[in-house]
Amino acid sequence: FGLLDLGRHPYDSTPNLQAWNAADELLLGYAKDHFTPDSRVLVLNDTFGALSVALLKGGHRVVHSTDSSLSQRAVLSNLEHLRISEQGLVLLDSLQIPEGHFDGVLIKLPKSNGFLSWQLSCLGNLEVPLVAAGMTKDIHSSTIKIFEKYRKKVTTSFAEKKARMILAVEGTVQPVPASGFPQVYSLSSLQSQVVAHAGVFSSAALDEGTAFLLKNFPKGISPQRIIDLGCGTGLLGLAAARSFPHAEVFLVDESFMAVWSARETFRANGMGSRGVFLTGDCLEDFSPAYADLILCNPPFHFQNVQTQEVARKMLQDAKRVLKPGGQLWLVANSHLGYHVEMKILFSDLKIAAKNEKFIVFRALV
Repeated sequence: FGLLDLGRHPYDSTPNLQAWNAADELLLGYAKDHFTPDSRVLVLNDTFGALSVALLKGGHRVVHSTDSSLSQRAVLSNLEHLRISEQGLVLLDSLQIPEGHFDGVLIKLPKSNGFLSWQLSCLGNLEVPLVAAGMTKDIHSSTIKIFEKYRKKVTTSFAEKKARMILAVEGTVQPVPASGFPQVYSLSSLQSQVVAHAGVFSSAALDEGTAFLLKNFPKGISPQRIIDLGCGTGLLGLAAARSFPHAEVFLVDESFMAVWSARETFRANGMGSRGVFLTGDCLEDFSPAYADLILCNPPFHFQNVQTQEVARKMLQDAKRVLKPGGQLWLVANSHLGYHVEMKILFSDLKIAAKNEKFIVFRALV
């Protein structure tokens, strides 16, 4: 496929970090050896577009499926940068079932085994070669067992550059096993039902950071517009809708499944009309000085890539979107050091609560 100058869009331009890894190289090597020109290839979880861009450059047709709206932008950004045509590219989100004939499926292994199960269950009737790859440290016996649940024969390649492939090229198991998603569970402490799809952070239980912020929730204020930034299943936004019944509540995430889960969580709790649900890049859809209160439990991973770039963008957007006197309430692991950036951005930063693991910050514009 030749040399490609790929970027880690939309945020991370650190020159010593690549937009691909050895797992991408293994998958492209397989494609080169097994796919004929003009093959139609389904590509799953292509974080920065390395697979899709290379295949398009090689004359293949690509259906790119991801849970990340940012990954979709990364593909388009790299295509534009390299002046490669988008013709032959179809973008799907993780809730859309791929349709039509494919000559093969290439999978970058996702961080979540639940999400992998969901994807394989959606592909259950595709009788085509299915090849996945990841770094060896991320491939466990549980990973192989998931493939064996859905495919008749599963083998693995030798490791190369600390990566390896999982090959499932001989037929599917019928009937197709269910993935178990979406899940619904009860939180008695919040008197709430939670609906969580496979690709959502902490989909099986309430995570400790969110629980700590809920325990130390804002009081004594009367916000009119509230944003749950990086909403996940929407529990912070749900708590806000209950605590401030006259406020508008917006829930934003870059994950398609997270926004779906938040919407369904609101509906499950009889609050469907109280939320506005948006998929996007942080707060790009909001004008300056728009919100009174922003709630946030920021990620420090972008899919399998550890980075603080997304959290940094969240902080910058929060400052822009908050009204004068508006507040950002953010929970984070104590060791991440977000206070350094927050002191630069916000006029007044205080610790609202702290335990041995988490800090809740209250920042004022």
